[in-house]
Amino acid sequence: MKKTNVQPHIRQDANKLYNYMVSLIVPEYVSNQPSFELIPDARSIKVRSQNSLADYLQIKLWFDLNRQTTVFYKPTISEFDYALQFVDWISHCVWMRYEDADSTHYNVLKPSIRIRPLFFGEWGHGE
Repeated sequence: MKKTNVQPHIRQDANKLYNYMVSLIVPEYVSNQPSFELIPDARSIKVRSQNSLADYLQIKLWFDLNRQTTVFYKPTISEFDYALQFVDWISHCVWMRYEDADSTHYNVLKPSIRIRPLFFGEWGHGE
C-alpha cells in the first residue's frame, strides 16, 4: 500500500485500514453464497483485533448489502496449510511489483489479477 497517500491518523492503525480494504473487495465474491470461511494466518493476527475483520465483513454483508451470507472465522497457521501458503505467495508477487518495482512474477499472473487502486492512486507504475 502506498502509505504516503493515506492520511496519518488512518496509518496509526493498519488493521483498520486493512479491514476497510478487504471489505471493499471480498463481499463482491461471497455475497451470493450462504456462507464462507475467512482463514487468516493465525500468526499474523494482533490480539486486540482478533475478530474485527470477520465482524466487519459480517456487518457489511448483513446490514450494508442486505445479504444472509454467514462469515465463519477460522485462523490457521500457514505452515500447515498449502492454500494459505499459495495465497501468501501470490500476494508476495503483487507486493514485489509495487514495493520493489519487480514485475517478473507479477507479469505471469497479470492476466488473472484485477488491480483495484482504491483510493491510493496508481503508485506510479502505470496500470
